[in-house]
Amino acid sequence: MNRKWIVAIATMFSFSALVAGLSVADEGGPLHDLMEKVNVKNGAIKKATRSKVNYAKAQKELPALVEELVKLSKDAKELSKDAVKKAKNVKDAEKQWAELSDAFTKELEKFHVKVSDTKTNAEQAKSAYSPVSQSCTKCHDVFRVEEDGF
Repeated sequence: MNRKWIVAIATMFSFSALVAGLSVADEGGPLHDLMEKVNVKNGAIKKATRSKVNYAKAQKELPALVEELVKLSKDAKELSKDAVKKAKNVKDAEKQWAELSDAFTKELEKFHVKVSDTKTNAEQAKSAYSPVSQSCTKCHDVFRVEEDGF
């Protein structure tokens, strides 16, 4: 009886190690690393625009944060080959990647102008960030491929 449990536990452990190894191997790459940075900046901006109190605390740092995100958006455009190879059933993927990257950068630049203005309040900043979030969603709808299988 003990041998059955030992074999079952060893099998579960081996399978878990295999699945973990495959998921770690799949992640990474320049685009993944860049998107992790974008996600961190995006989270910080959303937190800063969530309420009047948060906005008052982060108002001075927000323009610099947006500038960093603009730089990342321009870097993302150059990583089209990494994104295009994962895209499935996307016509003229490189052109779409360039257009969506440009739209993201354009919306970020508009948002930067808005948050750089000291007269902008929390509500205005929050509503000005909405088009930026929408441009992210549009790109992810086309290029973010969910894993098949499990």
